[in-house]
Amino acid sequence: MYRFFILSALFFLLSCDDNDPSPSFQYPLESGKQWEYVRVLQATNFRPDSLAGDFEQPDTQIIQVQVKEPQVLKDSQEAYPLLATLSDQNDNRIFSLEFYRQDESGLYQVAYRPVGYIPVFPKRKGISFKYKGRVYGSLAELSQTLPAGETALLFLRSDSLIYNTPPRPALKYPMAIGSRWIFTDEEFRIEKQITDYGTINTAAGDFEAYTVQWLYYFDNSDKPDEDIALSDFISEQGLLKRRLSVFNVVLTTETGEDAGYFDFYDTIEITAIQTTK
Repeated sequence: MYRFFILSALFFLLSCDDNDPSPSFQYPLESGKQWEYVRVLQATNFRPDSLAGDFEQPDTQIIQVQVKEPQVLKDSQEAYPLLATLSDQNDNRIFSLEFYRQDESGLYQVAYRPVGYIPVFPKRKGISFKYKGRVYGSLAELSQTLPAGETALLFLRSDSLIYNTPPRPALKYPMAIGSRWIFTDEEFRIEKQITDYGTINTAAGDFEAYTVQWLYYFDNSDKPDEDIALSDFISEQGLLKRRLSVFNVVLTTETGEDAGYFDFYDTIEITAIQTTK
């Protein structure tokens, strides 16, 4: 009996060590922080195979993100702007602007400015895409709408900030495996949960990071959708990688007919981290 107790206690301690990642940290929301990422977009698994001719693949882009000096927003509180620049092989550029603040309870997206996007293959007129009953003019709209939880209309160019009321919890503190929360419940519900902690291999080096999984609930479903998988890998250095997989996208022709199906992957990986003051 005594031996069984010792073995049980030892197993418990080892289990705790395996599931108690440290340190507990907050996102590096600091003025001057900069990250560079490589982004690869690819459509694959075409049904029928003839659809592959409509795509240029893969499409590779470079994203640079910088934290600017905090600004006072309309609620008289400070928030840090995250400015992203994106370029592709043709040196096209796009700017996205999001405002964040954080406290002991989490990292919150307070506001953002819709500024458009670089078109992602295919480029032919008349082609559109359907996913979960919603129509998108390009894969760029699809790729940006899903993480935002918003309609494609919000990606029109605008000079005005759109405020999240209340602010959306991008991360909840303290970060720990098993933590789960609602990110948004507007156009469709998105929940996030922390599922793992461990070593992530990237072009910028190896880091210890949390895996934050996104769960999508379309059309008031009570179960997460199985046709979409999105995970963020977060470390003390910030976002290391984002992996989006979208299955069974419908390609629609100029006449409005469904031409077939394919799967879509959008992967962003850190290549450099820099802090400037």
